[in-house]
This record gives sequence, C-alpha cells and structure tokens, in this order.
Amino acid sequence: MKKGKNSQKKKGGGRFTNFVKGWSQKVPKRSERKKLAQKCPKCFLDVKNKKFPVCYKCQSGVCSCKNQCDGLFAARMRAKILHYDNIAEEALKRAKNQKCEWVKHLKKTKK
Repeated sequence: MKKGKNSQKKKGGGRFTNFVKGWSQKVPKRSERKKLAQKCPKCFLDVKNKKFPVCYKCQSGVCSCKNQCDGLFAARMRAKILHYDNIAEEALKRAKNQKCEWVKHLKKTKK
C-alpha cells in the first residue's frame, strides 16, 4: 500500500502549544478587525494595517481591549516567521509587562 501525502497526520505540537490553544476561535477575523481597531487600536501590534491582533474579538458589541497572553504569543511567533523583528520585540515587551507565563519558558540566547 502506497502512502500518500495526507495518509499520516503529525501528532502533538511543539514545546509551546498549550499557550495558543483555542486562539484561532478567539482571534478577530477580517470583518471584525475594523470594528475592533476603531474601539481599541492598542489591540493590534501593526495598527496601520490591522495585523497581529492580540485581543479577543468583540462579542455582542462589547470589546475587552485587554492584551491576551495567548494572542501575544501567537503574534510573536508569526512575526518571527515572517521576519517582522520590531513587531516580535513589541509582543515580547507587552508580554513581559503583563507577566505572561510563556515568557518564563523562553530560552536565553546570547547576542
């Protein structure tokens, strides 16, 4: 039997998968980002382009406007992958100010 491309699924995730579980259901989608940006511009790391949201989406017209640790982690990982170094640094800075749990688990690297 020949194994196809989709025949085997990868199990589990990496070291930090618990920090972003469920974020995909809470993140504001394209249509919701405009409303969120008007009410809470600090909810985006790239405010001008409405990219890298770090707050939960508005529910029933109520927006929390609070940075979420799982959103900051997801935004930092995406920013690092896409080589937005300044946005990755901003996410890390906000996470440290908020005392997010995942910051403690980062490996210390020398520059």
